[in-house]
Amino acid sequence: MRVCPHCSEELPDEATVCPQCRKDPAVRPAWATSGGSPSEARHWSEWREPAGAWEPSRLPDPLDDVPGPYERLEPQAAQERPIPWIVWASLIWTLGSGGIIVGLVLGIVARRRIKSSNGQLGGLVLANIAIALNLVWLTFILVVIVPSWWKAMQTW
Repeated sequence: MRVCPHCSEELPDEATVCPQCRKDPAVRPAWATSGGSPSEARHWSEWREPAGAWEPSRLPDPLDDVPGPYERLEPQAAQERPIPWIVWASLIWTLGSGGIIVGLVLGIVARRRIKSSNGQLGGLVLANIAIALNLVWLTFILVVIVPSWWKAMQTW
């Protein structure tokens, strides 16, 4: 038994035409040979699991000190670049005291300092979060609180 490289239908060994797709199974499809030599382009049905792939000796030890492959994909901001104090101040003003204008100004200043540092300072994501939170608070106040306060003042 063999497999048609075009449609993956099982074929008898003596078949010259696939009964499913009506193509010659001896001819490799264009997608299988365009990237390199025909020996490199293998059909999925020819894949075999490597010997011993699921043996306990092949599994990585989670307690060793070897860094995992995911650690190389960390963003540059997480790799020991200092975050300026002004970023933390803008977040504290935003979340803590409700100083929307002060937090917004501090966030914008922090963002400009980080961008002008040419990668020496981290915390750009935190500065953007502080700016976004301040803008959300400011929009909420202007759209919800001020009109309801104005309406209450008119009824007095």
